[in-house]
Amino acid sequence: MKSVSKSLYLFRHIQTNQVLFSMKQVLKPTQLFQLPFAKKEQSTAPYGMRPPRIRKDHWVPILKADFENDQVVTSIMSQLLNYRRYRSIQPLDKELLAMPVSQRNRLLMQQQVPNTIADLADILRKKELTNGSVNIQWKDQTDSEYADWPESVKMDPRRITTTRGFRPSYPSSSTIESMESTVSV
Repeated sequence: MKSVSKSLYLFRHIQTNQVLFSMKQVLKPTQLFQLPFAKKEQSTAPYGMRPPRIRKDHWVPILKADFENDQVVTSIMSQLLNYRRYRSIQPLDKELLAMPVSQRNRLLMQQQVPNTIADLADILRKKELTNGSVNIQWKDQTDSEYADWPESVKMDPRRITTTRGFRPSYPSSSTIESMESTVSV
């Protein structure tokens, strides 16, 4: 039986701010299907807002969330996708429709990361998990300020670091312990 991860990873595209969800540390090409097309008809926008392929140097991690079991992770990931689908079919405000298309698209893209983080916080609040059962590591700690987090979430002070700007390195408790023992000697 294939083991399912107890972690959820959120990645951000560095140019467009699009967000992908993954249960693994690396993105697979099939995960691009999480992103909607620009138009409702697939034939009018074959590539639309979806990049044609995953370039590892264009996707950086936003956060890594560790949960108690894998069922919670799959449930939260499907709910995040449902929130995204719901948001993509909502009609635009009159102020947005009055803007030029390029400016409107830029504004909508800038809102994707904050909206996804707020959606995650809302889902975790509705799940009513036990206190401290969710551990979140951030690449940029200021991203956590986009939402009010429930008590079940514990913010990990360790940052997700990247080498060469895009290769994520997720610190584990064993690496921290080995670093502390080296320092104390």
